[in-house]
Amino acid sequence: MHQQPASRSCANEAIGGDHWGPINIYMAKVDDALTAVGSSSDWFKISEMGLPSNNPEYWATEVLDDNCGHYTFTIPSIAPGQYLLRAEVSALHVASTV
Repeated sequence: MHQQPASRSCANEAIGGDHWGPINIYMAKVDDALTAVGSSSDWFKISEMGLPSNNPEYWATEVLDDNCGHYTFTIPSIAPGQYLLRAEVSALHVASTV
């Protein structure tokens, strides 16, 4: 996952800056993954990472930066069939106060 649509170079941070937050991965079972409409699918969460360390504070988005945009997760044991997969990164943009 990278914020730069035209560049997936590891020379650039995947998310970068002070954009700290969690990663969530979802799947949705569909009849045909080629024609399915994601916005009307029934999504279920299969992975999440928030704050893996709070001393020092270290967010999931920093994991992306440290690993060239890669985030490893395990797809659970699910029924055979076709699925959509959605990766979501939520970031606080330079938030400094509550």
